[in-house]
Amino acid sequence: MEDNIDYFDPIESAIADIKAGKLIIVTDDANRENEGDLVMAAAKATPETINQMIRDARGLICVPMMKHQLKRLGISQMVADNLENQGTDFSVSVDAAEGISTGISAYDRAHTINILSDPESTPDFLVQPGHVFPLRAKPGGVLQRAGHTEAAVDLASLAGLSPVGVICEIIKDDGNLARVPDLYQMKNQWGIKMISIAQLIEYRHARETLVRECSTTDFPTPWGNFVLRIFQSDIDNRIHFALTMGDLSQDGNFVRVHSANVLRDLLGESLLPQKGTSAQKALQKISKAGAGAFIYIDKVNGGIEWEKQTTIEHKNKTVSPLKMEFRDYGLGAQIISALGLKRIRLLSSASRKVVGLKGYNIEIIEQITLP
Repeated sequence: MEDNIDYFDPIESAIADIKAGKLIIVTDDANRENEGDLVMAAAKATPETINQMIRDARGLICVPMMKHQLKRLGISQMVADNLENQGTDFSVSVDAAEGISTGISAYDRAHTINILSDPESTPDFLVQPGHVFPLRAKPGGVLQRAGHTEAAVDLASLAGLSPVGVICEIIKDDGNLARVPDLYQMKNQWGIKMISIAQLIEYRHARETLVRECSTTDFPTPWGNFVLRIFQSDIDNRIHFALTMGDLSQDGNFVRVHSANVLRDLLGESLLPQKGTSAQKALQKISKAGAGAFIYIDKVNGGIEWEKQTTIEHKNKTVSPLKMEFRDYGLGAQIISALGLKRIRLLSSASRKVVGLKGYNIEIIEQITLP
């Protein structure tokens, strides 16, 4: 029921409302938080719209913005090791240095948010900590990460405004998060637009891309002859690879999206000569089926720093870096789409939720955990 597109308004109308300073509802993937946020452009924030967020949405008011904007304002990350369940990148909270009282009122928060959105603001305009929570968005927006943080920045930018947004989770009267059917009723009650992040991904994907194919060559392997396709990311110039075989347009092709780790990938075979690596197992499955794709995503520092610990111990809770990192799915999804794959069987090292693929017209019909 939640996939019913009749719940949602056209993206163009939502962008027009963002430009006009109105609030809209943005929902995320059912496999992610499955929540809705009130969203608006920070440049258009007023005491009235912030008060509506406080009164109607009831969640935490945050201000998504870009890394360079946070750096310019002297705002650093809230913690060195981010263990937040969805990987939301919180920065140190702030208040306006002048022109407010305690910082918590709708007027005070609107004033602080206006400072955050103003490209002329400097660090001395703010004090830390405060009552407004800036969030750091990924540079590729929803094409890199399917989160409300990125959606808010994308919407503000698409509306021709400063790429800074305001978001607040919508909570029902009973204290639970509102889901799509609830949000649809609220949309009608409040007379505002509602869109999904999947719609926004589809809108941006139809008009732009973060990766482009650079070259193609034959590539023989111990598991058969593949085609090597080389892709480059436009946001950071990293090089990614796809080894493909057979007819990729057919349903049910095996696909493995593999995050690079130089030490593991180079030494895995010698360290695990009998067991074999997940990369090897995936290539074997693709070769045996005669069709599929193995996508190799480059990581900063070759993935070594990212996986220097296989787990993080925090208050007796083990958190997997892989689980947190996999949400930055966008580059892999765009490569899958560029290869013409639509309905796939995903090969993974562990069962996991995969979000945001609907906007790329990609459907996972089966998820297979490699032994």
